[in-house]
Amino acid sequence: MRKKITREDNFTYLLSSLIFLLFSGACIDEFISGYGQGIILLATIITMVIAIWSIRSTRYIFNTGIVLLSLAILTSLLIKFLNIKEFELIYISLLLLFFLLTLKPALEQALFSGRVTKNNIIGSICIYLLLGLI
Repeated sequence: MRKKITREDNFTYLLSSLIFLLFSGACIDEFISGYGQGIILLATIITMVIAIWSIRSTRYIFNTGIVLLSLAILTSLLIKFLNIKEFELIYISLLLLFFLLTLKPALEQALFSGRVTKNNIIGSICIYLLLGLI
């Protein structure tokens, strides 16, 4: 049976995806140069999907996240398969926008939710990692 993500455990998934993204970025030197960029692009897309899935505070933020995710997927496909290097700046800008968009509801949920829970502490770690990615 699938467990529905609530506001009580949503940061656990985000934390695991951020750690996965940072770990894959650190290990990228071990791979052949042709696969490195593709692995980072894939890890970033996976992180974005999990971030949208775990932090959905309002419909506007959710829809904006879906649009940014779609644009990031399209841009990463153009970079990887058509070898258009000029789109890397656009891709990085989309990531910056997305991580800023993810940071806002994470700040609201983790820091201003009232009593301190395990989820708030994990959320604070996520905020720290998101600030590092920005």
